[in-house]
Amino acid sequence: RVYGQATTPARAYMDDANYLKPILTCPECGWFGLADERPDVCPFCGNRALEEGRQMLRPWGFAPKNAEAVPDAQLDEEYSSVQPPLYSTLPDAEDIQAIPGCQNIRMASRTNQRIIMVNQGANNKGFMVCPDCGAAMPGDDGKVLNGVQRPYKSKYARAKCNHGNARNVNIGYDFITDMLVLEIKLDEQKMDIHRTDNPWLTRAAQSLAEAFRLAASKELDVEFTELVTGYRIRTNAAGAFVDVYLYDSLSSGAGYAVSVADNIEKLLKQIRELLVSCDCGSACHRCLKHYRNQYVHGLLDRFAALELLEWGTSGKLAESLSVEEQHRLLLPLESILRVSGYTLVALDDGILVKRKGGREKKLVVYPAMWKEPQQEDTVYVSDAYIKYAKPYAVQKILNS
Repeated sequence: RVYGQATTPARAYMDDANYLKPILTCPECGWFGLADERPDVCPFCGNRALEEGRQMLRPWGFAPKNAEAVPDAQLDEEYSSVQPPLYSTLPDAEDIQAIPGCQNIRMASRTNQRIIMVNQGANNKGFMVCPDCGAAMPGDDGKVLNGVQRPYKSKYARAKCNHGNARNVNIGYDFITDMLVLEIKLDEQKMDIHRTDNPWLTRAAQSLAEAFRLAASKELDVEFTELVTGYRIRTNAAGAFVDVYLYDSLSSGAGYAVSVADNIEKLLKQIRELLVSCDCGSACHRCLKHYRNQYVHGLLDRFAALELLEWGTSGKLAESLSVEEQHRLLLPLESILRVSGYTLVALDDGILVKRKGGREKKLVVYPAMWKEPQQEDTVYVSDAYIKYAKPYAVQKILNS
């Protein structure tokens, strides 16, 4: 949330390596890290073609635009939020431990882990910041600073700043804390692991991360605000993984995150209990939702999280859907398909989709966790697309 302008009144401030830091990014997987750490390859996917990203500026503070209060009636706010918290390095091989009773989950407990928080501005355009006076506005064009004055009053600065040296930067900071990482190995032969257009994996990972934080705070008897959670999806020569991580919100670490490592088996059971004990359709304020995760409420799905947890612990994929369940999911699409000249026919052993005056095919709704099956004269649609992206599901049926 941009309350005003970042105050950076001295050019030396923006030239200080403690405040303005170069960033390297990976175009393949979206990883970013500090260039000062001199990574040769992306630690998440192994890509060697790293690129220089927009520099990260840690603001010294904030002040009202033009150093004047704005009446509430004239307030025009712009909102942008930080990217998911990112750790830029992976645990060393000797740090990763197997968890008894878990087929596909390993754990790493790390102290002194560097976390990077970055706000890339609206539409990933960053912020224009003037090093001469400290004026700052969201955007990547110097014109956004036209008419913007210094964010402070000074009897010595009589002339207006023309912001001729403005730089385009991201706003963020990095800090050291303690972290616990759960590494969940995925099976790309059986599961949909694509990063983009994946209606299951991001929902499952985000929801499991939120359940992780809530269960850990309950186990430690601390406020859940003392802990921060997130996830990363990565692929490399060793396979595909989802890392669900938990770290202390207090810089330098309070030891909360790493302290639950000794009771990780109990914690996984508590996470499962949290996910199965509610009776809501996907997520609610009695299970996963709270005011601190409002920006991901649309992604929360306790059923997807439970599927990922079951895979990690027992290696089981989601079970196929019964014909009755498939038909129930398809009911909202029937009228739309009928307008397009298609009808659905529910039989005891499956569902057919018929085109008026044309051929018919078998229609199967499968769990979104699965890699899409392939079979001649059969149309496959994932249950997640029907639940959360009905236009896409309808178009897939029509195109098939």
